[in-house]
Amino acid sequence: MARIAQATKKKGIHIRKFVYSKKKGSAYHWTRIIRAVDPTARELIARGMEKAVACKKIKYSNAKGKNCKLYDAAKKVGFDCSKLKKKTTTNCCNLVSVACRYAGLKTPKKSSATTLPKKWKKISGLTVLKYKGTKKQRGDILNDSTKPKVHTAVYLG
Repeated sequence: MARIAQATKKKGIHIRKFVYSKKKGSAYHWTRIIRAVDPTARELIARGMEKAVACKKIKYSNAKGKNCKLYDAAKKVGFDCSKLKKKTTTNCCNLVSVACRYAGLKTPKKSSATTLPKKWKKISGLTVLKYKGTKKQRGDILNDSTKPKVHTAVYLG
């Protein structure tokens, strides 16, 4: 069974069964795959997300000023969420950015699911692909930037 790792308001930081919705505006209407070119980096992105889920110290927040706290806390421990000692908060995009940092990619501290495909295509080591017709690989970043329910998650396979 295919799975994704994500941050959501209802369930927090968790792993769930992979879903795709044909309905535009649904959080799971994936439109882009952002892929690390290096397979090792893709695997580290997946592992970084799995460590974040296992941590239990990370809570979801999309409130201004709180959605980037994970980035600051994770930076102090080499972006390895398994080493976090204090509770912290993040949103879906910033959680994925921390997992990318764990993989050695220079993603920004603050991201938005709406602007992520445009901004992240400029990051060395990442490529942006259309979702439709692209075979997913472990560690791929799934993005839906169609409003009202934009979302970002990592495909675990």
